[in-house]
Amino acid sequence: MLSGAGGSALLELYYKPKRDRWRAAALLLSEVLLNTELALLQAATRFEDPKKLPADFSFSLMAWDAVAQRLSELPPDLLKRILLLYNRYRACNHAVVLHAKALDERTSLPPKNGEERRKQLTVFINGTIEVFDTTLDNTLEDARDVLPLLLNLGGGRRRPREAVETYRLRVEQYFGERDRRRQMLERTA
Repeated sequence: MLSGAGGSALLELYYKPKRDRWRAAALLLSEVLLNTELALLQAATRFEDPKKLPADFSFSLMAWDAVAQRLSELPPDLLKRILLLYNRYRACNHAVVLHAKALDERTSLPPKNGEERRKQLTVFINGTIEVFDTTLDNTLEDARDVLPLLLNLGGGRRRPREAVETYRLRVEQYFGERDRRRQMLERTA
C-alpha cells in the first residue's frame, strides 16, 4: 500500500500541507523580524524629529508575495493576525508616499500666492504623520504578538528564539519609554 504511486500520493497528501505551512511561516517570520527592526528604528528616531517622515522608509512585502499561494495552509487565527499586520505595513508605506507627495506640492507652491493651499497641505502633512505614527505603534504591538506564533510554525530545527525574545523585549522597552514620555507631557500640560 505504501509503495509505488499510491504510497507516494498518500505521503504527498500528508506532508505537503505541513511542509507548505512550515515554509510559509519561516518566510513570514524572517520578514516580520526585519520589519519589526525597521519599525523600532523609525519609532526611536521619530522622537528626535517628530515632524518628519523619511521618504525612503518602506516595509518589506517580498515574503508576503512569495508565500501568497501557501497562506491557506496557515491556521485561521494566525492568518487573520498576519493579514492585519501586513495591512498595517501597506498603510505605513502608503502614508510615506502621501507625505512625500504633499511635501513636494507644498514646496512647489509660489511664495506669495497659494497661502490657503499651503495651510491645507500643512494640515494634511501633519495628519499623515499622525496616521503613520499610530499605525507604526499598532504594527509593533501586532508584530510582538505574531512573532511567537510564527516561530512555533516556521522556526525549523534551529528556532531563532533568542531573536524573537530580543525583539519582544525591545518592543516592550519602546512602549515603556513611550508611556514615560506621555506621562511627562501630561504633567507639563
